[in-house]
Amino acid sequence: MLLWLLLPICFTAIGLVGIAAVCVVAVSHGSVNITESFPLISYCGSYQPESCIFSQICNICSLLGMLIVVIRYQQIRDLDCHPKTNMACLALGLTSSSGISLMGNFQHSALMVLHFFGMFLAFIPGLVYFALQLWQMYHSAPCHHKHWLGPLRVACCSACTVLLITAMVLFGVDHIPGAVACEGLVVTLFFCQFGLLAVDFKQIDSLKLSLSK
Repeated sequence: MLLWLLLPICFTAIGLVGIAAVCVVAVSHGSVNITESFPLISYCGSYQPESCIFSQICNICSLLGMLIVVIRYQQIRDLDCHPKTNMACLALGLTSSSGISLMGNFQHSALMVLHFFGMFLAFIPGLVYFALQLWQMYHSAPCHHKHWLGPLRVACCSACTVLLITAMVLFGVDHIPGAVACEGLVVTLFFCQFGLLAVDFKQIDSLKLSLSK
């Protein structure tokens, strides 16, 4: 069904285009200097009105992320494969989606601790979630695109992991520009991995959610 196919694509498009739009608004309002490339990425969401836009984008992505995670959980559940792994994916995915909202509503120029805590909730469980999605693709759900989707997911997960560790190290040594650049790349790859779920959602003909008593 086309609706389910578009959901992950919309998540990725709203996230990436929205963040780019926030940077454009920040430059046009003079909040940051376009010549300061790394501070632009770091602080474009820390001033009004772009901070409000950035927060709303993250909130929308958080909501869409939760919906995607629940639908993917139900899709695998209907196949009756590896229920414990599927339940773990549900918990990790919902935690990651919640972290996106927390990260967006507390920019690091205002509340650095909460911003970094939101980053931790979004990216650490999120990377584990996508690693398990890779495992599920080969062991649970039938997929006709494993020959290119599998290597692409491996590359995205590996790159995100390396960049996230690099960002933490650079933040630890107070190399803020490099750390922020790595953070920006992690966010981009992270959102793109949600978009890759469109390949899995393409196989959904109908969806029925039910509550067990």
